[in-house]
Amino acid sequence: MYDAVFIGLTTEREHLYSIIDTRVSKMISDGLVDEVKSLLPYANDSKALSTAIGYKEIISYLEGDCTLEEAISLIQKKFSSLCEASIHVLSSPTSSSLDFGLFR
Repeated sequence: MYDAVFIGLTTEREHLYSIIDTRVSKMISDGLVDEVKSLLPYANDSKALSTAIGYKEIISYLEGDCTLEEAISLIQKKFSSLCEASIHVLSSPTSSSLDFGLFR
């Protein structure tokens, strides 16, 4: 078996949130709403479309369940939570022995 090295980068939390907010804004300005709109007919047949961060929230917006601003805020919060969870897992004392099931 080979030894594996996992490298993670981190930054101050406020800077991380700023990066996330900027990234989500760029996703919106790059056409996320139009992309999701074009894929909407397939949403019921695709678990990825109905659950992926960004897609799910924009689908809610397109269906009239929330405003675009609310959808954007929710996307930012969900990405922040995902980053927090990743930081927690990778910084835990047992992270050096995590079994990712890569070689099963």
